[in-house]
Amino acid sequence: MPILLEKPKNVLPISSAYYVGNICIDPPVVLAPMADVTNGSFRRLVKRMGSPGLVVTELISTAAIHYGSKRTLEMFDVTEEQRPLAVQLFGADPAMMAEAAKVAVDQGADIIDINMGCWVPKVCKTGAGAAMMKDEAAACRIVEAIVKAVEVPVTVKTRAGWQYGQFATVGLAKKLEEVGVQAFALHARYATQGHTGNADWELIRQMKEAVSKPVVGNGDIKTPQDALRILQETGCDGVMIGRAAIGNPSHARRTD
Repeated sequence: MPILLEKPKNVLPISSAYYVGNICIDPPVVLAPMADVTNGSFRRLVKRMGSPGLVVTELISTAAIHYGSKRTLEMFDVTEEQRPLAVQLFGADPAMMAEAAKVAVDQGADIIDINMGCWVPKVCKTGAGAAMMKDEAAACRIVEAIVKAVEVPVTVKTRAGWQYGQFATVGLAKKLEEVGVQAFALHARYATQGHTGNADWELIRQMKEAVSKPVVGNGDIKTPQDALRILQETGCDGVMIGRAAIGNPSHARRTD
């Protein structure tokens, strides 16, 4: 049975939208950015089938944008039916990230999302993705450069930390708030876990309590009951559906 499709029995419905800057995310369900999955065709299909409050592009290389890669520019593929739409960027150079953010806005991005969660070696070896958590000062410089470069809201998707058991996100999130981040998505696993083990939703609760901006919970949300339980247990503002939507876009549909 498709998840997040039928209203679950004996549980409360998702009832509250949240805002990223002045952009209303309603319902508070987000299609996660997934490489080689959340292209324009998939995003349009999800919107037609499920109406999540926000869809996010695949992670897009800022270096490839800088060097004018035609294939990369085609990855934006923004249409009106996808809105609101976040474009997720990855990179490690502040100037290049800021430049790419401007391009993304010109291509139609409503929100710029910064990838601080990708654990794949080819991304992390450049200092991008989850590797950004290893140097908080550098991460803040990059985010601040992007915030200053664009007028749309800037958000961050991150992991709990780099190494298992070292919860680094709360301190970094507080600093990122200070430089202008408008919302966070936390995949409640550590970078070194990849997709193994279980997501620790308690970390989402701790992050939500530590920051004033919206926090979206991500990790092991496979059923409508999971989505509602993470909202109830953590107090997070929204839920992000990732791998559960692969092969069945209706998984990213609202629950009510």
